[in-house]
Amino acid sequence: MDPNDTKLLLEETSKNTLEANIEPKTLEVLNKILNTLLSMNTRIAKIETEVEKIEDVKQQLSSVVQRMDHVENNIADLQQHNKEMENSFEGMGQVVEKALEKCELNRNDIEKIEETTMQEKSIIKELQETVLDLKCRSMKNNLVFNGLTYHPSEDCEAKLQDFINRQLGIEYMVTLGNVHRFGKYGRNGARPIVARFVYRKELEHVLKQAYRLKNTNFGINEQFPPEIEIRRRKLYPIFKKEKSLGKQARLVRDKLYINGQLFNPENININPANNDREIINQRTPSTPQHREAANSPPIPPRSKRTQTKLDNLDVLELPREYDYFAKNRRKFKNKSGGILIIFKKNLKQYLRFLKSDSEFVQWIEISNQISSLDQHTLFGCTYVPPEFSKYSSDESFIEIEEELLIFSQGIKNIVIVGDFNARTSSLKDYVDDDINLQEILQIEEDIINDNTSSYSILKENNILQRFNKDTGRVNKYGTKLLDFCKRCNLFIANGRLFSDNGIGHTTCKDASMVDYLLLSPNSFNITTDFEIIDFNPMFSDVHNRVHFTMKIDNDNHQKNLTFNQKVDQHVRWRSDKTNEFIQEINDDPNNSLNELNIMLNKMNENTQGGADIDEIEKGMEFVNSSFEVSKTERENLKSTVSEIQINNGEIVTHLDDIRRNLNHLTERHLDLQTRSMRENLVFSGIPHKDEETIEETENIIKNFMYTELKMETTVDFHRAHRFGKETEFRDKKMGG
Repeated sequence: MDPNDTKLLLEETSKNTLEANIEPKTLEVLNKILNTLLSMNTRIAKIETEVEKIEDVKQQLSSVVQRMDHVENNIADLQQHNKEMENSFEGMGQVVEKALEKCELNRNDIEKIEETTMQEKSIIKELQETVLDLKCRSMKNNLVFNGLTYHPSEDCEAKLQDFINRQLGIEYMVTLGNVHRFGKYGRNGARPIVARFVYRKELEHVLKQAYRLKNTNFGINEQFPPEIEIRRRKLYPIFKKEKSLGKQARLVRDKLYINGQLFNPENININPANNDREIINQRTPSTPQHREAANSPPIPPRSKRTQTKLDNLDVLELPREYDYFAKNRRKFKNKSGGILIIFKKNLKQYLRFLKSDSEFVQWIEISNQISSLDQHTLFGCTYVPPEFSKYSSDESFIEIEEELLIFSQGIKNIVIVGDFNARTSSLKDYVDDDINLQEILQIEEDIINDNTSSYSILKENNILQRFNKDTGRVNKYGTKLLDFCKRCNLFIANGRLFSDNGIGHTTCKDASMVDYLLLSPNSFNITTDFEIIDFNPMFSDVHNRVHFTMKIDNDNHQKNLTFNQKVDQHVRWRSDKTNEFIQEINDDPNNSLNELNIMLNKMNENTQGGADIDEIEKGMEFVNSSFEVSKTERENLKSTVSEIQINNGEIVTHLDDIRRNLNHLTERHLDLQTRSMRENLVFSGIPHKDEETIEETENIIKNFMYTELKMETTVDFHRAHRFGKETEFRDKKMGG
């Protein structure tokens, strides 16, 4: 009942009591009872008011407790983040110091390597010029004769002697050292003949008589190395023009003299020839009398094998469940073919055909969504045209390597398959450890393991040796393919895996291996089969099929996520304890309500607007952002260190290539020196005259051979002169 209703009831009861005929004492007692009830009613009304206030206090207290719990959790998280940041900054500082030390060491090593490389480049350049000079010297007595018909049982020397006698009008027999055919086929289906003249005077006599070949199908010109031929071909139009103007023009080897002055135009580009035989076939005669037989028409193909070639307008009809992707050549007007890839349609969503400029390879990125691998797989389909075809390019392997470096960032599983037209025999496709070089460059062990010893998986599986039934000569593309494997850390699977292990079956016409499967070290673990299938004319004109399988695991592993849930604690109100609660509030012996009100007022003042909590949250956000930035910088630093390690590996490989090229040039230099001296004799002990001329030296040698060696026949010399240091008898060695 409402307290006001109770009060009205008591007042009405008091009025009724006064009106009733009751004894005075009884009336007095009843009035006291009524007054007491009225007082109790007033107090109960006050108590209910206070209880309502307590409910409000309870709600405010619950809200404050929740905010305090949130603040405490934020503070704990903040302390944890601060601790992690301190540890991270400390660790990152150590990493940065080590990285800076390594960078400084690498910088010093790179400077030394660059200095060494520049010196070796200058040495290589000098050796190249020396080799070129020796080539010219070894060919200085050679003449090339074009247009002479070919017979299977011919005697080249006799044919050439007859040609010189009949066509040039030289009646005596010239002395020839070596005569043979070489180079590409000319317009009459015959290759040129090169002849070495023993005597220079006879060679010059033949060149003087070459004017007789004007308006014929024959031609004569001096033989020069391909590099010199290119330079002469650029200088010859200028020589002809200056000659027509009446100037004194002279073309000596690769130098043009006009009126006695060396001509050196800036707009003439000098590049080495791609192939010796191409230069021979495209040769421009060195004199006007020889230019009639300069060019020969291209030779038609010897065989007419049919190959399938497509262009962008073709549409293939395949079974319904298959689709295809084609990459055709764009540099030729007619159909020139390219690369065609056929795949199942249900795999299309997992394949990404990467766009690239090279026409020799098509890259495919296979998503790791269809496998249990951590990364995508990079798959390359290649076709490198034959070495001497019109589609060939010396830049093909360089283009493939450059694109591989771009697309393989962060990918360890790399597979390349296709026709490389490369013959590699059984040469190594990896770089042996060079302990001396590693000590010189001070390469750390982890870098060595990553870059030069990655073929350890081959050792562990006893497949380091590669077998090949094609033991013929290694062609230019074979050398390029082996170098490509060494630089890119790839290995040839042919002759190493499964049914082809220890065999190395041929892949073209049962005679040569030109189709390869290249694998990165990680790809060996997912390769489950490899086989060269026997030739079938339904699939190719001359090639065998290369069959291999890769392991793909479709199991998708899901992680079980766990969440920490907070349980809210609620205070349950018990109605049977109402009186005790009211009594405690009324008594309030410790003045708890007043203290609680004071505390609530202070807390309201301190937490108004949530200023402190907002500041804490802002501080936590700043700490979190700083922590993320530090993590990013650390990852960037790691990637920088990794790039430095990769660059060190590439430098080691380049140094190995430079060293190999230098050794090769040195051997060629020594061989050419030996060839140029093989017809020389050295006479020692013959007295020397003061201011002795070359003619006197020749006469001295002839007299020595007549008197001391008892030779009655007269010997002709190309050149005789004194050389070297004086002996104890003040004589000089005499060379001839």
